[in-house]
Amino acid sequence: MSRILVINQGQTDNIGDQAIESVLVNFLRGQGFEVAQAPYEERVEDRWSWSVDPKNIVPRIAMRIPRLMDHENRKRITNILGSVGRIDAAVIGGGELLASHWGFNSAFVSWVHALEETGIPVFVTGVSGDLIGGISSRRYGDALRTCEYVSVRDHATETQLRQICGLRVDYAPDVVFSYAKVHPTQDSASKRVQSMCVPVAYDTRRFRDLNLRDEDEYIGYLAKQFLVRKSGLPVTVTSTIMGDKAYPEHVAEALSARYGIEAYARTGVDLADFVQALRHTDYIVSARMHACILGLVYGCEINPIPYREKLAVFRNEYGTRESVEEVVEASYAGLLRLAEALSRRGV
Repeated sequence: MSRILVINQGQTDNIGDQAIESVLVNFLRGQGFEVAQAPYEERVEDRWSWSVDPKNIVPRIAMRIPRLMDHENRKRITNILGSVGRIDAAVIGGGELLASHWGFNSAFVSWVHALEETGIPVFVTGVSGDLIGGISSRRYGDALRTCEYVSVRDHATETQLRQICGLRVDYAPDVVFSYAKVHPTQDSASKRVQSMCVPVAYDTRRFRDLNLRDEDEYIGYLAKQFLVRKSGLPVTVTSTIMGDKAYPEHVAEALSARYGIEAYARTGVDLADFVQALRHTDYIVSARMHACILGLVYGCEINPIPYREKLAVFRNEYGTRESVEEVVEASYAGLLRLAEALSRRGV
C-alpha cells in the first residue's frame, strides 16, 4: 500500500483548516492509500522571541530573511521526515498556502526542496494565494515548477500562477465542497430551527470597503442581515476558531440588547459540532469562507460578509443554493484527478 504524507494546516484550531485536512485524508484513505500527516507551517520565527521584546520586533525581522527562515524550516522538516517513516508521495493541500506571508513562503519552499532531495514526488492541490510579484512569488514559482501536479481552488490563483510563474495548473472548487461526499451520513433531514452568525472581530482596516466606520456600525450591519428576513428564528453566534470565545459572546449580547434579536453565543465548537449545528440552521451570515461552504453543503442559505475580496467573489459566485450540487461534483472531480495524478506517477 502506498503511503502519502498530507501537509497542511489541519493541526490548528481553525475549523476550516480541519475540514480541508479531513476531506483530503479521508478521501485518500478511501482510494486505498495509507496516510500520514504533518503541519505545513510552524512559527519558526518565534525561536527568536525575547521577553525584553514585547512587540516581537526580532521575530518580525527574522521572518523577512528568507535564508534564515529556510534554514529553520529545513531543520523542522528534516526532523518530521526522519520520524514519519516511509513516504511514497506528499500532498500539500488546501487553503491560502501560497500567500505573501513570509512564514508560509518559507514553509512551502522548504517542504518542496526537502522532499525533492529525498526523491519524494510532490502534489499540490486545492490551494490559493495572493501572489503579487517580487521575491516571494519567484520563490513560489521556482518550487512549484518542480512539483508533479498543481491544482488551485479559484480562477484568480490560476491566473496569477500563469502570469507570474508561467505555470499551467488544474482547477477545481475548494475541497471542502466535497465534505459530505467524503463523510456520508444516513441521517434524515433535520428541522431548521435557528439562524447562525459567524463574525470576525471588527477592525477599521478590514471593514473599510464596507464603509463601516466603527464597531457599532458593524454590529448594526450584522443585525440588519437578520432583521430584514423576519424569520423569527433565534440566532446562534459562533466561530470557526475553536478558542474564540469572547467575541461571539460580545456580538450575541449586542444583538440582543440593542436590536431585540434572540441571540445566543455558542463557543468552543469543534468541526463535528459545527457541521451538526448547520444541519439545524436555515440561514447563516458569515465572515468565514469555510463556514459558508459547509453551510451550502448542508442546505443553508448563506450570506457572506464581503469584507475581503475573496468573500465578495464567493458571495457573487455561490450566494444561492441553486447550483450547489454541480459545485460539489466539480470539487470531487478535482479530488479524483489528484488520485489519477498519483496513480500516473506510480504511487
